[in-house]
Amino acid sequence: MNDNKRKSTRLSVTLEIDAKETDGKKISGLCTDISAKGLFIQTTDIFPEGSRCLLELYLGDRRIKPAVACRARVVRAGAEGMGVEFLDFAFNSYQHLKNLILSGQDEPENLEGEFESPPS
Repeated sequence: MNDNKRKSTRLSVTLEIDAKETDGKKISGLCTDISAKGLFIQTTDIFPEGSRCLLELYLGDRRIKPAVACRARVVRAGAEGMGVEFLDFAFNSYQHLKNLILSGQDEPENLEGEFESPPS
């Protein structure tokens, strides 16, 4: 996710995340920033750029179902991890994502336009 292409406000976070590639390979890592359009996963295991995967982002206890579950595409992969773009969301996940990002902002009303509709 090239800085010049970013149009969504990003929130710095430290949240546990699991990613599962369509061939079944699973990795775990830390989500270190997130926006309405995608997120960055800090991990030493990466999927190739262009890969599609299922993401499960946890807000706390991993034994509880993930707060955000979605399909995504890897848009950048490197030594520190990978950036992914959201494709579509499981039931209620987009609302959880919106609430997470807006709660971390000083003026959340300025970001409402970034959440007009979920990716489809």
